[in-house]
Amino acid sequence: AVRAAIESAFTPCDHTLLQSAFSKRVKTFLSSKALVVRQGYYGADQAVLILRRGFEGRTTLRFILSELDESNQQNERTALRARWLYREDGASKSEARLTFTLVPEGGTWCIREIREMK
Repeated sequence: AVRAAIESAFTPCDHTLLQSAFSKRVKTFLSSKALVVRQGYYGADQAVLILRRGFEGRTTLRFILSELDESNQQNERTALRARWLYREDGASKSEARLTFTLVPEGGTWCIREIREMK
């Protein structure tokens, strides 16, 4: 479910589709120049606001997300890698390679980290 939420949020640049993807108990680590966020730990509401700002004025050209490795045991974290091609208003296209670290919480997966890879 969280994989689908990530894909459906980045494709139209709609931050609201990720509101339930962040933990309400544990802060999420964010680090991405593409999303215009300084490296740090953020609460769920802050993370959604940061994504809103990061998506503003952008159009996704392509968002390719790796498959979730469901063979991991329920108590382990797993990672999804993504390639995000986007265009800012009036600019040429840009690319970001993101890694989403997911952890199980309350019977579902939550985003624990979003990092931009070099």
